[in-house]
Amino acid sequence: MAHIALYRKYRSQTFEDVIGQQHVTQTLQNAIRAGKVAHAYLFCGPRGTGKTTTARLLAKALNCEQGPTPTPCDRCAMCVAIREGRAVDVIEMDAASETGIDDVRETIIENAQYMPQQARYKVYIIDEVHDLSTKAFDALLKTLEEPPPHVVFVLATTEVQRVPVTIRSRCIRFDFRRASLEDLVLRINTVLEREGLTAEPEAVQAIARAADGSFRDALSLLEQVLAYAGGHVDYETVRSVLGIVDEEAVGAVINAAARGDVGKALMAADEMLRRGSSVRTVLEAVAQRVRDLLYARVGALDESLSVAQLSALKALAQHFTPDTLSRMLDVLVRALAQLRNVPQQRVLLDMAMVQIARMKQETEPTSPINSGQTVVQPAAATPPAAEVRVGEGATSPAPSRSEQAQQASPQAAKAPASASTAVKPSTETTPTSVDAGTSELLKLIQGRWEQIIARVAERSRGGAEVLREASPVRVEGENTVVLRFRTEFSYAQMQSEKRRQFVEQTISRFLGGRAVTIRCEMQRANPASQSANQPSNDKQQDDEEINGEQYAQEVAQTFNGYIELEGG
Repeated sequence: MAHIALYRKYRSQTFEDVIGQQHVTQTLQNAIRAGKVAHAYLFCGPRGTGKTTTARLLAKALNCEQGPTPTPCDRCAMCVAIREGRAVDVIEMDAASETGIDDVRETIIENAQYMPQQARYKVYIIDEVHDLSTKAFDALLKTLEEPPPHVVFVLATTEVQRVPVTIRSRCIRFDFRRASLEDLVLRINTVLEREGLTAEPEAVQAIARAADGSFRDALSLLEQVLAYAGGHVDYETVRSVLGIVDEEAVGAVINAAARGDVGKALMAADEMLRRGSSVRTVLEAVAQRVRDLLYARVGALDESLSVAQLSALKALAQHFTPDTLSRMLDVLVRALAQLRNVPQQRVLLDMAMVQIARMKQETEPTSPINSGQTVVQPAAATPPAAEVRVGEGATSPAPSRSEQAQQASPQAAKAPASASTAVKPSTETTPTSVDAGTSELLKLIQGRWEQIIARVAERSRGGAEVLREASPVRVEGENTVVLRFRTEFSYAQMQSEKRRQFVEQTISRFLGGRAVTIRCEMQRANPASQSANQPSNDKQQDDEEINGEQYAQEVAQTFNGYIELEGG
């Protein structure tokens, strides 16, 4: 006897055997029990979730010799024929290979008008129906709208958005759910028990995770592992056969991110690549671990994990804030999305590792980088030219050597007072008391201002250029961020309500969803610089007037003429 694949051998043969789709099976059973079976159904959902299996069970329930019944016997001639795929009145059509109008006309339209040969109903199961051509859908529409009373259509698709709305509106739609990790583990253990085999719990969970919500993929992967392992399946066998990334290497990346060690993160990623993992596999494994940490950090733990795994996740998650973990996950998801368009995938992986290793320092305000502390450098004999802070958002150039000499002269009896006045920041626009929470909020926004501008640039380059001319200077109340603009043009551009709301939403996302509002103000001009520039401008104007009169006199002497004043 030819070998039968596990996913075919253990296909569900009754509605009760279908796992995780009770909302579908219960509804169909109730409709059969009440005699209200629709003429067309649309089964939607990911691959391997039981769409075709449920369609065959519906055909069984309608054509069982004891039916129509919600519990087909699976022993009568009709049930056995449907189970073995040889029932002439249950027609399965693969729309992925039979896409044209001729296929639909020959298989369905011309034959649907005839009575079934053996069964009670003719059941047409069209798999991957979204692959039908536009003309084929048009030809099917009339038959689907007014089918003969002995015909039932079941359309299955993984991309329901590609099915025309005219088809969808004529069907009863059911959405099949992805299999949970618990359901996949249960299914794998059931098959192992029936086959008389054993496996480690960690190995079963690894196969279930690799199946990614598909029952069919879970049994296919199990069969692949069994072909190598024999009677007993352990975790190391699963890891080597399926190419699963080593958990220790993934943990090394996360530990490096917790310490902000970029070098260790790159070394751990390189180790996973040298062991044979692909760039996509590494990114997916790290993303899955970060997701588990995020769940552990917010208290939404996966109960299917072992006690040791849960304890380790809880301990490690305490080193990160939820905002940091969500941003790490965002970096990894973006990298996965860009893999298809990047020829140097290794470079993309390295960039992602660097970003997540530095994420904790960039996102958490308590880190040394964003704490607002200034490193005091030792005094030099001749300090270089530098800027001296006059107020938040405003600077003035350092005094020249001549000005320093004047300040150091004996006549400067009030030097201590003037010096203290020069060093003390201006408090004209600063609140007299600053709440600790708003101070931390301001530091967080200032520390990530360039990231906010980069995020705005993804959708609006003009908006990013406007923000480059602004700086967050203070927080008023609980959530009002004051932006100080250096040019009138950028200040006027930010008066747009739509642009201001977009910037507020962007800042809010960087703050973990905390609502903020923006208030704009112009940077004040420096009166000292204006008064200092005024004499030079007046002198330049006088020089221009003198040069003009001298030139006129020279012209008059050259041509033996004279200067006549205007009006006299």
